[in-house]
Amino acid sequence: MDPLTCARVVEEVAQADSVAGWALTNPMIYAWSCARLPDAGAETVSRRPPHGMIVGSTPTAVQATPVAGGYRVTGRVPFVSNCQNATWYTANARIGEAGHPQQGTAPPALVRVFLPMEDCEIIDTWHVMGMSATGSKDFELKGEVFVPEYRALSNKVLGGGTGPGSAFNGGALYRLPRHATVPFSLAAPLIGMAERALQVRHQPLALLGRR
Repeated sequence: MDPLTCARVVEEVAQADSVAGWALTNPMIYAWSCARLPDAGAETVSRRPPHGMIVGSTPTAVQATPVAGGYRVTGRVPFVSNCQNATWYTANARIGEAGHPQQGTAPPALVRVFLPMEDCEIIDTWHVMGMSATGSKDFELKGEVFVPEYRALSNKVLGGGTGPGSAFNGGALYRLPRHATVPFSLAAPLIGMAERALQVRHQPLALLGRR
């Protein structure tokens, strides 16, 4: 669906349940990213298992070392909502040689990698008062994990609205820059919560008036 329709659906869900709204929007972001992968990557992630959930987090928290055919990735990722229900995890990785992260003043080269659940371990870090049911725990890779090129996508390419997936997904949805779509997804549950708060704002006064 288009971003506006997606936002409206999430708003409606968040009005009824704030956690459900957030839990719905987070995997949408990464499913959209998956559609930009090369055909082999998109097929692997979307079909193993069918209807699996992809979750992830925005912070650049892991290291990717280029090797033949892909990357060796290691590290830990914070604040991964829905992680206990996911079949695939995704993370931003900083590219650099093993033991020698990219140096210099230029922004580091980043790649988004897609990782099967069996390569990751959930760390129980999410102990909060509000939104506790999002299950936004950390995950850590089980040592150094190999990610083939077809399950990785340059953040520069992703941010610019291109990618191998755009070649065979011809609709406008698959040419939108990432930063033009993610804000819709992140803002939608918050708007739904705010709308619900406004709806109930005057209810206590109305109840007193009836008494």
